[in-house]
Amino acid sequence: TDAENLLRLFGGAPDKEADEKIKAIGPTRLAFWDCALNKTWKEEILDKRNLLATEAKSENTINRISGTADNPRFTERVIAGSQFDFRLSLKVHDGEDLLPLLLQGLKLLELDSLGGSGSRGYGKIEFKDLKIIDGEALTLPDNPFAEGASS
Repeated sequence: TDAENLLRLFGGAPDKEADEKIKAIGPTRLAFWDCALNKTWKEEILDKRNLLATEAKSENTINRISGTADNPRFTERVIAGSQFDFRLSLKVHDGEDLLPLLLQGLKLLELDSLGGSGSRGYGKIEFKDLKIIDGEALTLPDNPFAEGASS
């Protein structure tokens, strides 16, 4: 099932009632690496144009009754258009094929957001030029909700 395959990808939390199932599923198959700023992008955008990699955005809440601003705060975020080098490892056990489910999940991230404050427009991401180590190109599904998108 997709639920069991998600446990295969990400692992399961310790739970006395589910210990046997978790043991049967085995170790997590995914490892995510730190995403550093892309060197070429950094040189072109940040170094040559003398820009900063982050920006501070001020926010507040509006009291709808009094019409006043409350709770002022600042949020630091990377600038729009930032490019990162993305890498993950997917271990394959016993010929299982979890890659379609992984690609479906990456597409869902593109359609939603990564991190907090997605409803404010933060965390919009796009995966480009995905490929397997041997150079084979990967394509995310157009519709991750389509029948068979993860199979």
